[in-house]
Amino acid sequence: QEAGRGETWVYFCLEGGQERAVRMSSSVNSRAAWVNLGWVPAGEYTASISLAAGQAFALTGLELWGYDMTDYAAHASARAETVLQNIVVDTNSVAGLLQTEKDTLLFLSIPYSEGWHVTVDGVPAALQKANSMFMALEVPAGEHVVGLYYITPGLKAGCVMTALGGVALLVQLVWYYRSKRRRSAQIPAESVT
Repeated sequence: QEAGRGETWVYFCLEGGQERAVRMSSSVNSRAAWVNLGWVPAGEYTASISLAAGQAFALTGLELWGYDMTDYAAHASARAETVLQNIVVDTNSVAGLLQTEKDTLLFLSIPYSEGWHVTVDGVPAALQKANSMFMALEVPAGEHVVGLYYITPGLKAGCVMTALGGVALLVQLVWYYRSKRRRSAQIPAESVT
């Protein structure tokens, strides 16, 4: 999905369901965005997307999913079987083991941020936005170690800039003290009394 820049809001609405406002700059400007429109009784419905006047919005793909609520308990139990096990949480990382019989989409209730990175069995994988603000990732069938780690966006560049600033300050101090010594060496001894 692609959208125009700025703080524009897109309104997703399911007839008879809930309306959900999503800020385009944070939620929709990504490879994939998931929006939960809430619960409605069984039937046929129309989903609509509306924008403020003069705003541009382009979809490269759109999928609407519905679930039969009569089987909700069975679906919830099946979902509970595909969760991370043996979870280890550290200051800026989360890791766990996932066992699944088929390819699955693992949903995480961790807020999405560009600073999060994920690996599946040590190999980098792609994160997706889920429900406009959380994370999801595709995991193939089998047993896999899933690891997430967070690096503050801009941290590396900030460290480099700080180091360059420190070097520049050190050069300036050396230059200042050397020029001060030269000036004091050039003052004739008679003028100092």
